[in-house]
Amino acid sequence: LEADMKSRPTIKRHTSLDLFLRDHRNKSGGMRKRRRYKSAALLLASHVDSEVTARLKEEGEANGLGRWLKKVLIVNSDFVAVESQVFHMDMPNCAVPLFAPNPSSLGFDRSVTQQHIAARLVSLCVSLNEFPFIRYKASNPMNGAVASLVRDGLNEHLR
Repeated sequence: LEADMKSRPTIKRHTSLDLFLRDHRNKSGGMRKRRRYKSAALLLASHVDSEVTARLKEEGEANGLGRWLKKVLIVNSDFVAVESQVFHMDMPNCAVPLFAPNPSSLGFDRSVTQQHIAARLVSLCVSLNEFPFIRYKASNPMNGAVASLVRDGLNEHLR
C-alpha cells in the first residue's frame, strides 16, 4: 500500500506534517520495522519555508526518511478555485483580525492573518504563473503590509 498526503507546510505542533511523520515512527522515536505504507509521496500546498525544510532534513538523517519518502511536490494550491475565474482563500474568519479595533482582545493576531493571506495570494499567483503589479490604497496601513508581504513572497519565489 502506498500513501499520498497533502499538507500545508507549517511547523506548528500536531500539523498534518507531524502526523505524517508519526505514521512512520515507533514509540521510541525511531523508524518502524514494519511500516504502514510501502512508500509515500508528500504534496505540499504552498511554498516551504526553511524551518520545514530543516525538519524534513533532520527526519531524513535521524530516521531514514529518504528510504520510504519517494517524492515531495509543491503543488501551490493554497486556495479554492470555485469557477474558472473565481477563487477564495478558505479563511472564513479572516475579517475579524483584520478589521477589529483590538483583535488581540478577541484572541486573534493581525500580523499572522496578514501573513496567511499573503501566502495564499502568492500561491495563487505562482499557480497562474502571474507576477502582477501590486497597487493598494495607501491610507490603510494594513493594505501596505499585505502588499509588501505578497511582493516579498513573489520575489522569493523568483530566486
